[in-house]
Amino acid sequence: MTAAGKQQPILPRTLSWSMLAILLTMPVWPFLSTWWGSFGGLHIWKSLPTILLTALMVVGLIYLVLCRRDVLAGLFKRRLVWCAAVFAGIVLVSIPLSAASFDAKLAATAMDLRYLLAFIMALAVAQLDAPFWRKVLAKVPTAAIIIGVALAILGLIQVAFLPSDFLSNFGYGPGTTAPSVSIDQTGVLRAFATLRGPNDYAAFLILPLLFAALSVWRRRSVWSVLAFVTIAAGILASSSRSAFAAAALALFGLVFMQLPKTIYKTKRFWAATLGLVLVGAAALTFALNNSYLRLHILHIRDDHSAAVATSNSDHADHTKNSLNRIVRQPLGCGAGCSGPASYYGSDAKISENYYLQIAEEYGLIGLAVWGATILLITFELWKKRRDMVCAVVLSAFAGYLLIGLLLHVFVDEPLTVTWFMLAGILVGLPALKKPHQSGKILLDEQN
Repeated sequence: MTAAGKQQPILPRTLSWSMLAILLTMPVWPFLSTWWGSFGGLHIWKSLPTILLTALMVVGLIYLVLCRRDVLAGLFKRRLVWCAAVFAGIVLVSIPLSAASFDAKLAATAMDLRYLLAFIMALAVAQLDAPFWRKVLAKVPTAAIIIGVALAILGLIQVAFLPSDFLSNFGYGPGTTAPSVSIDQTGVLRAFATLRGPNDYAAFLILPLLFAALSVWRRRSVWSVLAFVTIAAGILASSSRSAFAAAALALFGLVFMQLPKTIYKTKRFWAATLGLVLVGAAALTFALNNSYLRLHILHIRDDHSAAVATSNSDHADHTKNSLNRIVRQPLGCGAGCSGPASYYGSDAKISENYYLQIAEEYGLIGLAVWGATILLITFELWKKRRDMVCAVVLSAFAGYLLIGLLLHVFVDEPLTVTWFMLAGILVGLPALKKPHQSGKILLDEQN
């Protein structure tokens, strides 16, 4: 932070604005890159945010070496930075050892490292330009709710009013992204608005949903309730089972952090908890006995034979096959040999579990280092959980980790770059000496 009365250096402020621009374009970038990429250079357009982040990282590193070695030294005192660096080293070392194609290796390197790159970049820039990012964080809740409502409305319009091939007008189709997605080829459309698919779309909406829920909790206004209901409807329109479970877990985590500690000793709290469990069990029972809900929420079809593969049976098969491959190669098969990146080669392998994907590519050692990095980031956020934004970000992450058991959630660029950039800013911002409130966001650390 600059001394009082001194002007902020140009380069840190330029880095801040560049990062903010990337952050704001994430919700619509899949749509824009698909549209513009339909005219040529699709892979370049899709990779542009990662390319920009890498360029900013190089510029920022040069600036730290020349002008702010104190910040650079502080970064390397953090164990999470060392863990991230070790994981990046494992990824890079595995590239020449992998039998995957060059394109698959390149895609895997980008997919598996860009969010850690975004985190470390944000961690450093937040320390270089703390006043700027404090102001940004004060506006994050409102901005997130507005973006969430807009995406939810687009998703609802997509499944309720637009023809299934509408996005074909914007370059969607063979070779890019499917213009529509249905539940197990039933013709029942799933919303995804400007994201790459229904699961990515629903997972991205969890963060705005939590901000809207917190707004309902604190303000109790009609607009807050409408925003929460609209975003929740968008998630439901995606028919993403993983997102349903993740949103429920994230909401529970947020409530857990907002309630005073003394309430957990009261009989009223435990009675309410038991009531919610019973309501949830009743809702699940109702869904299982209703053909409409069985299809839309649980993806259980009434009209398929045992010979027809569904998404439910595919999950189990992919997981079993992935575990068998890990047993055969516990040290990993290298970058690009598994996960969505393997689609860029001739032998695609999907586990539908992000943790198994990491173990397949980089071995059990790579998975352990990755897990340690994530654990340390989570611990840093937990220390600042009194910050409203931090509490929401941390709660959303609990949901993302749950989705990782069912899908390759951390491969989705808009979700991971957005979350890890916010997390890096929150961890990197120096704690204020006294409790301070700006825009109803607490910025002091937990005592």
